[in-house]
Amino acid sequence: MSAYAGPANWWTDENNTGRTHIATKGVVQTGLIFNLDAGVSSSYSGSGATWSDLTSSPINTTINNGTFSSQFGGGFTTANTSTLATIGNLSTSSKLSLTQNFSIEQIFRPSGYQANNYFGLTNQLLAKGSASTYNYATQLNSDTEVSFIKRNADDGYLRFHNFTIPSMLNKINILTFVITSTTTITCYMNGSLIGSSSISGSTIAAVEGDPTYISVDLTGNDEGVLKGNYYSCRVYNIALTAAQVSQNFNALRGRFGI
Repeated sequence: MSAYAGPANWWTDENNTGRTHIATKGVVQTGLIFNLDAGVSSSYSGSGATWSDLTSSPINTTINNGTFSSQFGGGFTTANTSTLATIGNLSTSSKLSLTQNFSIEQIFRPSGYQANNYFGLTNQLLAKGSASTYNYATQLNSDTEVSFIKRNADDGYLRFHNFTIPSMLNKINILTFVITSTTTITCYMNGSLIGSSSISGSTIAAVEGDPTYISVDLTGNDEGVLKGNYYSCRVYNIALTAAQVSQNFNALRGRFGI
């Protein structure tokens, strides 16, 4: 059996001539509307509080709490207080106020899990909306279960779509959720299909003024904060195909030694 050597250290090579977006090399560019990657050195200087969205129409992202690390090209160790990052552009016309046909890819390494929850919300990765006005969110329920959460447009209730996955603790994980129209949520972990779930209830609701957070504290009691490392977040306004999810994984696996 041969070992996968992976590509060279391409994440330090930022020559993306001809690309529509300045982005991590090798990942899918079609539909890429939000791209945070701490492995692109120009995205975070280390001297300020801004982690730059690398797309051609960037959204301001502010690091509220978290320590930068150069491991795996770059990432943040999340604090157990407050949020890691707050993402700007809050109107319902924001390109992050998505309701159908979109995809979210996140790379992280949990070092532990919060035991408490707030109406089932805990160990958050990405949250669009506050606890009372969710648009959508992704979270770690436990070491072997992740959720895509949406708010119904009609009754305002949260709907949890849960997926059983391999253990994540102290490992690099590339988690991708693909939302197809108003019918299906599909989960991939490290490029492999985990499964699909029919969307429960009505369409996802976009709420005016919804904030967006990475590693969010919903309560002020550190119940929602991701414990561990966070490396990147990519959001697409299309439903990625299985081949495109695989393309991203193969472009990134060498960097993270997966």
